[in-house]
Amino acid sequence: MKNIIKNVQDLNRFYDYYRVQLNNSRNPIIVPPNDVYQMQLLLEQLSKKVLALSPTMSAELVEIRKYLFVSQGPGIYLINLSRFGALGVVLRYLQSDDFICDSARYIRTPWQDVNAALKKILADANSVETRIDYNQVGVAARELFIILAQKVYTSEVKKATGRNISVADAKGMLEAFFDYKSTDDDVKKYAKETIKLAEPLTHTKSENNEKMKTLIMAVVCLAGIVNTVYKP
Repeated sequence: MKNIIKNVQDLNRFYDYYRVQLNNSRNPIIVPPNDVYQMQLLLEQLSKKVLALSPTMSAELVEIRKYLFVSQGPGIYLINLSRFGALGVVLRYLQSDDFICDSARYIRTPWQDVNAALKKILADANSVETRIDYNQVGVAARELFIILAQKVYTSEVKKATGRNISVADAKGMLEAFFDYKSTDDDVKKYAKETIKLAEPLTHTKSENNEKMKTLIMAVVCLAGIVNTVYKP
């Protein structure tokens, strides 16, 4: 998810620049070949990154990349306005609060109770009205945090790490799992930062929409990373 967001931000800088150019000029805007190359590269990378989350969106990005620019001769490229508009719609969605929740619907772990818990958290978060509702989302997120830890802290992990971690220490169990299972230092670092974010938030009790959304993002991202690293 982190890589997708970075990719979207890089693309959005190009999009915002040329949107201003198009709005301020009545003449066609010529795009330098290097910008064409960079935008097509970013679109190609993004289409691959979102494929697992949404094949439909990935296909749309491939289509945008293919027809975004119109060649008018060697080194002369114009913007296809209809595809440029479609790019704007996709980028706005990928940067919206809804995207992280929608993406969770595509996470399919080997555990049905985890999948069900993800679905419930998203459903509960979409209907919060009272303090009790907010607290219920926190309780569900905490339960998912614990379930994930218990799923991955197997006897194999326990033996390999040589640590006797309490069954109440979900944070410790998850960290031990990533220390043992992940072979990528960047993934380990990102996973542990996500655990640090999620763990205290699952204990938070307040009617704070920003905290609730951050909690959902942290727990969903954690489930996604666990699903990627876990190998039965």
